[in-house]
Amino acid sequence: MKLQFIILFILVSTLMLSPIQISQAQTIELYAEDAYTPFSNANGSGMINNLVITAYREVGVEVRIKVIPFARIVKWLESGQGLGGFSAVKTPISQQNLLFGKEPVYHVVTKFFYATARPVEIENDSDFNNPNLDVGQVNGYMYHPAFYQYQFKRHVVQSDESLIKMLLLGRLDMAYITDKVVDCHLSKMGIPRSTLSAQKQFGVISVPLYVAFNKRHPNAQYYADLLDKGLKRLKLNGKYEKLIVIK
Repeated sequence: MKLQFIILFILVSTLMLSPIQISQAQTIELYAEDAYTPFSNANGSGMINNLVITAYREVGVEVRIKVIPFARIVKWLESGQGLGGFSAVKTPISQQNLLFGKEPVYHVVTKFFYATARPVEIENDSDFNNPNLDVGQVNGYMYHPAFYQYQFKRHVVQSDESLIKMLLLGRLDMAYITDKVVDCHLSKMGIPRSTLSAQKQFGVISVPLYVAFNKRHPNAQYYADLLDKGLKRLKLNGKYEKLIVIK
């Protein structure tokens, strides 16, 4: 009887402690960028942040978000610091230095924007190969490989918001930005959307965004696979479509 009591006590104690132990073991920290509104915001919110957190929660993993500039995310991960960060793009270089899962978190559309009052005529794709064309991009961002093939003058700034302001001030000919990012910033500034226009036929690219992982981290592949599994579950159970609504 005494032996049965001891066994029962051990089982009850194990059941009581297991949730805490599992929770601690399955909590991870990921880096998120600080200026990719509405996808990743400085306060840790954002649509993509929410997608990543919810996808991991589907497979029993809790995520803590550490918000830092995207250029620093890439630098830290490539140097072996941290587990992973987002939002990253698969390029030949990024795939050499970082580890990616198979499932993109989300697809964005990037375009060449210009001030409507200062239109830039692009009649074919080769018109982008103009050394006098001043095009803005964000420091440290990962762009689709096609973007790097163009031979124009590249003007590097620290944020999408800066690009938009420079377009409005006539300090850039064009800027390469995600369309939803433009919508969000103009709305916050109280500036009509019609103030900026985009090249509609050329340079429009649908870009899949991923969580990039530190190749040196011993559990990188494990958590990349778990994220793939969580994203698939979100799409199967119908939660994904509800999460990608931008308000």
